[in-house]
Amino acid sequence: ERYRPAHCPHCGSGHPWHHGHYERKADRSPRGPENPVWIPRFYCRRCRHTCSRLPSCVAPRRWYGWAIQQCVLLYLWLSFSLSFTSLRFGPSRDTCRRWLRWL
Repeated sequence: ERYRPAHCPHCGSGHPWHHGHYERKADRSPRGPENPVWIPRFYCRRCRHTCSRLPSCVAPRRWYGWAIQQCVLLYLWLSFSLSFTSLRFGPSRDTCRRWLRWL
């Protein structure tokens, strides 16, 4: 219930109802297995759209957790190479570069 949005993000109508869930792999660390997390979905009767609410442990639009992203960005900010950082933490060089550009 605490993930239920108060209003539909599409039309603003109140209290969308629970409409199942989907699994998302939240932990993609190179040292452990991927841990699926259930993401609740909600349906608005008025506009007939669905929306999802991510738990705080899942980074939006990211496959890697916040801690790995933080370490990668710190190493890149301290002028370590993309190759070294990629080998140390697991994300590819392209992913590390994209995160650095985002920062």
